[in-house]
Amino acid sequence: MTKLNRYARSGVPFYWIVDGTHQTFEVMELVNGFYQIVHALTLGDTFEFRGLRFEMDAIFAPIVGGSPNPEV
Repeated sequence: MTKLNRYARSGVPFYWIVDGTHQTFEVMELVNGFYQIVHALTLGDTFEFRGLRFEMDAIFAPIVGGSPNPEV
């Protein structure tokens, strides 16, 4: 059994997959016992979750060779 299935059986409400190779971020929500993708994000996208803002360019900056803070 995969981790995803174990989390679903345990009732974990959200499951996130961050893929550095493809620079994608998928947000899944548990609905009727199964995860559904509610956000599929990539460079240029932003995502807010419970008052936290995630900027894909900043998350993936180390991978693409940039810095999220130009002062660094």
